[in-house]
Amino acid sequence: MARWKVDWEEMIDDRTKPIQDRLTRFYLDYAKTVLTKEWVRILVFSRLADGYITDNYMKLLSERLFPRIVRGTRADLQLPLEPASTEAERELAWGLHGGIFYIGIRHWVSGQSFPADLETVVSDRVRFACRTSRA
Repeated sequence: MARWKVDWEEMIDDRTKPIQDRLTRFYLDYAKTVLTKEWVRILVFSRLADGYITDNYMKLLSERLFPRIVRGTRADLQLPLEPASTEAERELAWGLHGGIFYIGIRHWVSGQSFPADLETVVSDRVRFACRTSRA
């Protein structure tokens, strides 16, 4: 949990920039911080053992990241910020986040190479997710 940066929360909450820009900036930094051999393996092995670290990490994402992504997306689309996020919105957030994290799984667990241009891959995934949310 020590890898979590409070700056990320502030970055996503900064409504002076479009949500796509905020999410791209966040996920680029997140990927550089979290997609390491140590962190990916800790998360996988934790789930296979007692799940303690994985459960706490999933709770952190559910409580501190995904609500920010949903609120930011709603604000960007000029939609009401309340009520709380819907299951569909949470699943879209999980899909984006999981797609970024899976880059690390593919590399550190499955032995495939990282994308040659990780920044472009992350930027493209965020752009696609933001366009999909507008549909």
